[in-house]
Amino acid sequence: MAIDFSKAFDCIPHDQLLFKISQTNLHNNIVRWLTSYLRGRTASCSYNHSLSRSRKVHFGVPQGSVISPILFNFFVHNCPTSSSTLSSYADDFTSFHSSPNYLESVDILNNHLSSIESWSSPMNLSIAPHKSSVTLFTSQNAQSKIQPQITINNAPVPLDKEPKILGVTFDTHFSFSPHVTAITTRAKSRLKVLQALAGSSWGHQKETMLNTYKSLIRPITTYAAPVWFPNTSPSNVQKIQRVQNSALRICLGAHNKASSSHLHSESKILPVDDHLQLLCAQHLASALRPDHPSHSIVTRPLGPRPKKCTLQSRFLEPVSPFLTEGILPPTSYKLTIANLHTQYVQNAISNLDPNPVLNTPAPPIHPSETQLPRPYRSILTQLRSSYCSRLQSFQFGIDKSPSPICPHCRQDEQTTNHLFSCPSFPTTLSPIDLWESPVDVAHLLQSHPDFNQLPDLPRPPPEPPPPPAI
Repeated sequence: MAIDFSKAFDCIPHDQLLFKISQTNLHNNIVRWLTSYLRGRTASCSYNHSLSRSRKVHFGVPQGSVISPILFNFFVHNCPTSSSTLSSYADDFTSFHSSPNYLESVDILNNHLSSIESWSSPMNLSIAPHKSSVTLFTSQNAQSKIQPQITINNAPVPLDKEPKILGVTFDTHFSFSPHVTAITTRAKSRLKVLQALAGSSWGHQKETMLNTYKSLIRPITTYAAPVWFPNTSPSNVQKIQRVQNSALRICLGAHNKASSSHLHSESKILPVDDHLQLLCAQHLASALRPDHPSHSIVTRPLGPRPKKCTLQSRFLEPVSPFLTEGILPPTSYKLTIANLHTQYVQNAISNLDPNPVLNTPAPPIHPSETQLPRPYRSILTQLRSSYCSRLQSFQFGIDKSPSPICPHCRQDEQTTNHLFSCPSFPTTLSPIDLWESPVDVAHLLQSHPDFNQLPDLPRPPPEPPPPPAI
């Protein structure tokens, strides 16, 4: 059971804070500097182009300043703790207690809140019940509907079945389904940024688009992954994967029919499940260092009846080869992180489906493709996926053509492979050249009537003149 009073404390009185600062061993100049930092601040309200009269502020610390959370934590550093655990970060406070007996947890948390009230009253600091919440975490569905009788100043604390603590949305049964729903909603809204930057026939190059995805969207879906991913169901992970697939299709200019394996092969981005596993394994390896703040947590015994997964239970196996007597030596930390990355990348590559054009794993794309404009690179991506809108086989599949037969030779279906074997347009190129010689394939497409309206290819730089004869 947990009580969250992250925003429950009223504003800190400046006089009380400065008095506590003056009682420390800080240098007098620092005390005077902090005094001038807090006192004399004014605030006003702007509404409808009108500004109110300024008033002096005697409570609170300025938001957005680095030193403000430090001052707040300094003010509440001696907040009492009991048999329950008090966790705090900046101005976020959560008190929780675990017990097989539900009523025992209620009594302990009520006693803890009473001691906090007694501690805060002399400092003119009060706890607002309506800004607090209580959550009962349980494995029994029937208990999730119980309202724990927790009170602050004789006022009941409201029940919150989905508290948000430090950006992670928890739920009663630790399924983290609400958290996945929240982050996928936020990530989907940012897909509009990618759509505004490029389409399949215009816009920025795919490297710029992929970097934009990694900067704006992927951090949302990976934030605090070691907390929620170990107990997230595969169906919820698949929701995040669908968002990544949509982003990669926009970045590459691929069609919706392109397989997930093709998207990851073209973009060189790990699938969501593999990427989250990598982050969790690396975090566990980091926490197994003796000087890590979470070392005591990750080395704690699992208990007699482990009903939920932990970092140890899910990711200790890939990390254990790098440990010495259950501890990661600090000197081998960077090498361990790199080896884990290599291990998960190789595993993801081996699990990719064969390319539908080659029927074998796709080779790396030649770097010369970066010289081509985005329309050509999008067409090449579509051809490598076997779903290209310019081909009759694709048009027939979406009921835009009466037949999938090539309109030029009238012999076979017009597929990616047929493009290189059509007798009407003989060429020495083959499907493998979509990866190994993309510039040559682009010149072939420029001369093909089914790929009209493509921009002119940049001319190669002139060869330097021969050196003068001596």
